[in-house]
Amino acid sequence: MKNQRLAHSWHSIRVRILLATVGLILALGAAALYHATRDLTSVLEIELKNRGLAISRDLAARSTSPVLTSDVFALYQLVNDTRTNNPDVRYVLLVDPKGRVLVSTFPNGVPAGLLDATRRIEGHDQKVTPLNTNEGAVLNVSTPVFEGQQGTVHVGMTEANIRRRVTAHVFRLAGLVALAMLGASVVVFFTSSIIVRPMERLVEAVRAVGRGNLGQKVRVEGASEVKALAQAFNSMTDELGA
Repeated sequence: MKNQRLAHSWHSIRVRILLATVGLILALGAAALYHATRDLTSVLEIELKNRGLAISRDLAARSTSPVLTSDVFALYQLVNDTRTNNPDVRYVLLVDPKGRVLVSTFPNGVPAGLLDATRRIEGHDQKVTPLNTNEGAVLNVSTPVFEGQQGTVHVGMTEANIRRRVTAHVFRLAGLVALAMLGASVVVFFTSSIIVRPMERLVEAVRAVGRGNLGQKVRVEGASEVKALAQAFNSMTDELGA
């Protein structure tokens, strides 16, 4: 008997409406989170790329004179200031036309894999090359110095900050979805109760009639359809008791 009541409760209109509402909100929330993550990531990646191009161009222009005069100290100061003042810059690397390192922001030398990757980037135009490193994805922005005659500047723009910003945004959206789901569930529960309770009383009255209580009556309340059903039931019991 207890199992039958439990099964009935899970198949009640109230539970079905509640589950349908929660499912709908979850589906819409998941779709919103997916599109928000994709769009925000795309916007931030474009912003990162444009910032990297601007930093690389500025660095190439400012390093022309120190390269021509072989002022290594000025070059070190330039690349280190660029690295310090731009949180998204992971590294700065200046190489000569033969690919030999002039200065870099790596205190222990440029990693061999990164050096090989930059040497494969050829040409006299600005280029943006995605690189996979042990620290995550990096955009390598290369800009020729003095049209490539004096070397090339490589600026590595890390995507770590993008990932953190996107993750924080997604968590905020997920929290809003959870609040919306909770609020909607409360509203649906109480709204469905207004509909379901008169019907539950009607069901109990029908059972009472089945037990022989032909004078059973129900209150006429609720939605118009429920009122019509209650009136019909009361009319039926009046005729049965006559």
